Amino acid sequence: MAKRNVNVDPDLDIDNDTDAKVNMTETETTETETTEEPYLPENSEEDPMDFNIEEEYVIPPLIPGGVYHACVTEVKYDSENNIITWTFTLSDNGGVMNDGSTEIDGSTLSAKNFLPNLGDDVTMTKSGKQTKRQAKINMLANFAKGLKINMNNMSIIRESIENSEWLGIDVNLKVGIREYEGRFFNEVIKAITS
Repeated sequence: MAKRNVNVDPDLDIDNDTDAKVNMTETETTETETTEEPYLPENSEEDPMDFNIEEEYVIPPLIPGGVYHACVTEVKYDSENNIITWTFTLSDNGGVMNDGSTEIDGSTLSAKNFLPNLGDDVTMTKSGKQTKRQAKINMLANFAKGLKINMNNMSIIRESIENSEWLGIDVNLKVGIREYEGRFFNEVIKAITS
C-alpha cells in the first residue's frame, strides 16, 4: 500500500503563479505500520485553521491594462520545460488595482520565453505560417531587442542568468488582462527598457 505525501509551499499564490510547484513523494507503508493523524486544533475564533471558503474567498485584484514601470527582479531557467521565466516588480507608478485598495507598486508580474525544443523544426504553429522553432526564435529575438540584451544562444543565456546580468534592468511593461476558463489574469504583453 503506497502513501502519497504532498507538500505545497504555503506562500505560493496559485492565482498569480503559473509555475505552482507541488513536491510529491511516495513512501511505502506496511499493514503493521500505523499512521498518526495530524493534529488539528479545535475550532475557535483565534484558530487560523478555522476558515469558511464561501465567506472568505476574494477574487484576486488585477492591474488595469496599460503601461507600467518595473524592474527585473528574477530570471530563472527551467531546464525541464526549456523556459526562461522573468519576474518584474512594479515601481514608481502609483495607483491601485481594480479592487480600489491594493497598490500597484510592489506587485510582480512574470513573462516567459519558450525556447526551441527537439521536433519544433518540423512542427508547424497553429496558423501554419511557420515552424514552432521559427516562432520561438522570433519571439525570443523580439523580447531581447525590447530589453536591449544579448540572447543569441544558450551559452550566452546561461552565463547571463548565472551572473545575474539581467537583474535590475528598468523596463516599461505593457500590461493586459486575459481570461482563461472563466478566470482573469494579468499578462505582460511587451517589455522594453525604460
